[in-house]
Amino acid sequence: MYIRSDGAGVPVIASKVGGIPDICRDGIDGLLIEPGDVIGLSAAIDKLFADSTLRNRIIQSALGRINTEFVMEVVLADLGRIYSQLGAKPKSIQ
Repeated sequence: MYIRSDGAGVPVIASKVGGIPDICRDGIDGLLIEPGDVIGLSAAIDKLFADSTLRNRIIQSALGRINTEFVMEVVLADLGRIYSQLGAKPKSIQ
């Protein structure tokens, strides 16, 4: 997944569905809640609202990760390795 490297500068609260837990690590890059957990969502919002240190740490961690792991060059290199492992021969981009 390619993510814009400028980020939004806000902490993430997301549901633990699909590939989200692979991208957003709970308590590190954001807060994860169970799908449909309204009380958990409210608690996560309250937690980030009340704790500026946690909020800033999560924002900085997420921005750092975006700028090292999800920039286009890294994502394209990863895809190239995957295709090579599958035996695909890349075509040049024009």
